This record gives sequence, structure tokens and C-alpha cells, in this order.
Amino acid sequence: MKVNITRYGTKGVLLQWPPIIDEGILSKMTHLIDTIKEEDNILDIHHAYHEVLIQYRNTIQNFNQLKQNLQAALLKHKKVKPTQTTHWTIPVCYDDDFVPDLERYLDRKEIRLSELIALHTRPTYTVYFTGFLPGFLYLGTLDDKLAINRKSKPSRLIKAGTVAIGGTQTGIYPQDSPGGWYGIGYTPISFFNPRLPILTWAKPGDKISFESVEKDRILHIKRAIRKGDYTIKSEKYEG
Repeated sequence: MKVNITRYGTKGVLLQWPPIIDEGILSKMTHLIDTIKEEDNILDIHHAYHEVLIQYRNTIQNFNQLKQNLQAALLKHKKVKPTQTTHWTIPVCYDDDFVPDLERYLDRKEIRLSELIALHTRPTYTVYFTGFLPGFLYLGTLDDKLAINRKSKPSRLIKAGTVAIGGTQTGIYPQDSPGGWYGIGYTPISFFNPRLPILTWAKPGDKISFESVEKDRILHIKRAIRKGDYTIKSEKYEG
């Protein structure tokens, strides 16, 4: 799959794949990042669904040579040892006591709650990248029947733990914040902890499954988390 490599200012390089959500592209990006991230001259690396921005400490003097080096690193990606990823199972309560958007979403989509739950919990989602807020995971791929345009007027406050849908994506708000996605459920699981060395503990390439639980159960899990007595269901594998 073709990738365009261009300058991005005097100290940056932008790599762009076709504008699609694709696990093959994600694999190439993550392996490239793992290959080059320890180089001394690299200041920072950012990536989204199909773009990687590399920021260097110094002005790029020989762009053509740098471009060749990046192309060579990409060609080696199939030979790289698979990285360890984790499959996380996240409990979610689909109840309008937690998410005031739920009825509005169901009305707009003209579906029943039972259908929403079945379609939202059926897939195994891939973590593509983190953005918007620390710990906000962009997950794909959502069932087409659940896709909905973002709100024309974003909400001023979406509560932390809100499981939401925006466009063809789903995710979890890690903090109280404004937002334009429709809330459909709630989980007490947080993917962001400022007190830990690694702020976001789910990484690109990890898998996420949602498990529907009743209100009483989600409140029990919330209390257990506060006490430090809850462990998220997870399974590690070579991806």
C-alpha cells in the first residue's frame, strides 16, 4: 500500500497512507514507530488512522536520505518480531440513568435498546490511536448500523466513563469534558491515570470488547475500583 513521505516544516516529516481505517496500515505505522522512536534526533512522534508525523530536534539537512531511511524501515516491517498486545473486556451499562443522550440516539437511529446493545457488544474493536483527550481511545470498526453523525452542537459536559459513538467510531470519555459524540453507555473503567508512569495503559493495536452489565453490577464494579479490588478482564497475545 503506497505511502507518501513529505516535509512538514523544517524539522518534520509526514507519512500518509490512503485515508481509510485499516489494520494493515496500523501495523505498518506501529512497527515503524517502534523501530525509530529511540533515535536521538527524534523529538516526538504522533499518529492517527493513516498518518504519522515525526518531529526532529534539528533542522532536516538531507531530506532525500531521510526519506530513503524511512522507506527502508517500512520495507522491513514484515520481518519484525510480533509485538505483544492485550485484549481488554470492558463492562458497560447501557442505561439512560447514566447517559442522557441514550434516548435521543435511539430515536434518531430508530432502533431498540436491545439491538443497540447486541450490535455494540458484538465486535472486537481495535485501538487505533489516542487523541482529543489523554486516554481517549479511537476504536474501530463500528457496525455500520450504529454509525451516526456527530452532534451539530457539541455538549458542554460529557461525564467521564461515557461510552459514545461519533461517525463510524466508538470510544470512552476518560475525563469530564465537552464533546460531540452521542453517549450510549457508561463504564467505571478509566484508561487514563496521571499518577502512573504510563498515563494510558491501552496502546495502539490492543483489542477492546464491551460486555453489557446491569446497573447494580456496574455500581458494584465502581465501588470495587475505588477500593482497589477490581481487575479488568484481559488476555495477552502476540499480535
